[in-house]
Amino acid sequence: MRSLIVLCCLAALAGCWVTPNPVSKNVAVVNGAQVAQCRLVGKADLSVPDKLGSLQRVPDDMENDLQTLAKNQAVNAGGDTVAPLSVQDGGKQSWGYYACGPEALAAGAATDTASPAPAAATGVKTLPYTPPR
Repeated sequence: MRSLIVLCCLAALAGCWVTPNPVSKNVAVVNGAQVAQCRLVGKADLSVPDKLGSLQRVPDDMENDLQTLAKNQAVNAGGDTVAPLSVQDGGKQSWGYYACGPEALAAGAATDTASPAPAAATGVKTLPYTPPR
């Protein structure tokens, strides 16, 4: 029971599980080649925790948190599109925020589902946590 309390405290302090801004659902996520005709409105080096205590986080979860952070910040910078500028490494990644217009939103919807999940390539399988009774 004590270890469960410690794990919950670590998770709360780690700042993971990024909450999306309601407006950020309209921000497209595209690759770098698709923003050639867009106006760059900002860049940021983002980071999320890669471990919870001694436990390694699932790469898909870190990727999702980084993407959500980028979309949230793009809204604040006046952008409608985000694109990664680097690969994710240990919960860190650089992102660019762009103003592209409605064409990018349509392109982003097509590319979001086209990229394979990185965890599938690593063979990592996650299971839901069932607390002891």
